[in-house]
Amino acid sequence: MNNNVEKHTKFYSVSDFSKIISVSTCTLRNWDNSDLLKPHHKTPGNHRVYSEEQALEYLDANSSDRKYISVITKCGVIFDVDNLNIFTDYELKSICDIIEKHIALCKK
Repeated sequence: MNNNVEKHTKFYSVSDFSKIISVSTCTLRNWDNSDLLKPHHKTPGNHRVYSEEQALEYLDANSSDRKYISVITKCGVIFDVDNLNIFTDYELKSICDIIEKHIALCKK
């Protein structure tokens, strides 16, 4: 890993990554075993770890989900993607703004 570049990269567990790209954890494991989508790296405990870039690349191929990854990565919060379908882009931005303000208050 290039530590200079990777310091600012977000990483996700199998569970979180599966929520972002809307596939099951079982599917991710099968894709890894079949060399269809390998994790960015594995931990010393052999847990799969996926990167934000991998999520963006996957979702770019399925562009209807693109706005969700933008909200998720900007806010640093994992949402249940299925529930985000009820919100407009404007509402999602408002939700993200509220979360960012809350995070800023918590850091003080």
